[in-house]
Amino acid sequence: MLVLALDTSSQNLGLALVRDGQLLAERSLFTSYKHSVTLLPQLEDLLELAQVSFSDIDAFAVTAGPGSYTGIRIGLATGKSWAWLTHKPLYSFSSLALMIAPYCQMDAFLLPALDARSGRTFSCLYRGGQRLLPEANRYGHDLMAELKELFYQGRKTQPSLYLLGDGAGPIQEAYSQDPEAAEHFSLEVLDASLACLRPYHLGLLAQAAADWGEEPSWEEAQANYCAPTQAERVRQEHLAQVQVRPANMEDLDPIHRIERAVFSTPWSRKALAHQLSPENKDAKLFVLTLPQTGGQGETEEDPGQAILGYGGYYLHIDEAEILNIAILPDHRHQGLGQKLLADLMADAKSRGVRRLTLEVRKSNEAARKLYASQGFIPCGERKNYYDKPREDALILEAQL
Repeated sequence: MLVLALDTSSQNLGLALVRDGQLLAERSLFTSYKHSVTLLPQLEDLLELAQVSFSDIDAFAVTAGPGSYTGIRIGLATGKSWAWLTHKPLYSFSSLALMIAPYCQMDAFLLPALDARSGRTFSCLYRGGQRLLPEANRYGHDLMAELKELFYQGRKTQPSLYLLGDGAGPIQEAYSQDPEAAEHFSLEVLDASLACLRPYHLGLLAQAAADWGEEPSWEEAQANYCAPTQAERVRQEHLAQVQVRPANMEDLDPIHRIERAVFSTPWSRKALAHQLSPENKDAKLFVLTLPQTGGQGETEEDPGQAILGYGGYYLHIDEAEILNIAILPDHRHQGLGQKLLADLMADAKSRGVRRLTLEVRKSNEAARKLYASQGFIPCGERKNYYDKPREDALILEAQL
């Protein structure tokens, strides 16, 4: 089997061609995260050096992280494209597992670590190929605490831990600043460079997996960032500012604007006013708001608050029916609908509701996915329930 192995999880770009466990050609270059520019030219040179063509390749292998966010995405996207195009298997492995591959037969504690910057490392602990600590993005002092708990004081022998990778420095520093750690274990550097991330060993891992009968498709390979991406961090910060509160008559106009922006057959202003009326004890409406410091999105009633969505339910003793979950189009795909729905469900539960139901268009995959994430399952259908266009509705229910 001819394997093309690709590692882009660090500043090194690694490529190797491995046939039946034998290295045909290998490239490992320090590119300083310029993988998108250097990858394909290096591949052409590698194929020429090994005197093989791309069509000769039987399988692909990539590292799925942890490591550089951009590097991981480049490697996975490239590997998936190759595997999809050629209908060949794609093997994916942890970059930390790749680091210990040459030493996994040793009866020793191996501590692979990649520099995650700002005193943090992507790290874990192995012995004999078995992982003893989870892969995580840690500060050095947090890793010391986990290791001290694992290697309790008073053992008959003090274990030696062997460091691998360019994250060795921050871990050594944390070890030296924690005198108590030396009473639990010793720390030695096996390789403080990125040389241990050899694509050749990645090819060997793929060959071993193939020998066991594994033949994974490109769809199975998933990134392991060991930390939220920048986009996820921004989303979490955004969600932390969002609030859900009970709606009142002053919210009528912005709710009506949301209705018209979201639905093809929106409720009338009069119908919404009825739902918001204090005399209507069964309707419970809520608005999702974001504090504003000035600018677009502020309401006339409250210039410090932008209403981004609304939702509500009808209360029927111990059951309730979700009326609407509506988020302004420009603010979708940010987790706002999920937060609004979760808060509505929590409020209903606090009022003694045990069962929630709702209708959703059969074709509305995004809404169905949202409701499924909160435990809603299909329990029936309503024929020709919707207009513009006419379509059946699925009835969903959730037990609280």
